[in-house]
Amino acid sequence: LNDEMITKLENLFISPQSRMLWLAQRMFLFSFYNAGIRIGDCLSLRFSNIVEGRIDYDMSKNTKMVSGRLNQKSLDIIEQMREIHYNEPHDYIFGLLRKEKPYFNAITIEQQRKMDIEAKTNLKSDKNTAANQIQAALKEIAKLMGHAGHLTFHISRHSFADKAKRMMK
Repeated sequence: LNDEMITKLENLFISPQSRMLWLAQRMFLFSFYNAGIRIGDCLSLRFSNIVEGRIDYDMSKNTKMVSGRLNQKSLDIIEQMREIHYNEPHDYIFGLLRKEKPYFNAITIEQQRKMDIEAKTNLKSDKNTAANQIQAALKEIAKLMGHAGHLTFHISRHSFADKAKRMMK
């Protein structure tokens, strides 16, 4: 997406009553603002990953540690989520994974790797379900924006990279 489309997405009013659309908009923008965080990592982010204006997490794809300062727009999204989903530091930021499931207590990638097969299957299934819901909502958001193309988390990665490349020139 070009800068104009990102601005259009930022300015698109979606009521919090349309929960999935509202979450999808914020998750996509959060991903874009933070170098295109993958949807699975976005779903797994916890409030404990945010410390003193920084984000620290292990990428699930390659277990590489990611650390970076959050911009104000990202911090604003975190605050919106905190008002809705925060009860304890290990709660999920976007609240789509379930804290009553056994995988909730596996906080690090290493702990998740040591989970029993049922917990791993549960986590994978719940992430897939949530990702599908978010992707369906992003499809609706694209229509609301009048965007003829797809709106996916992968596009947030490419849009961030494109903007960074243009800014370096």
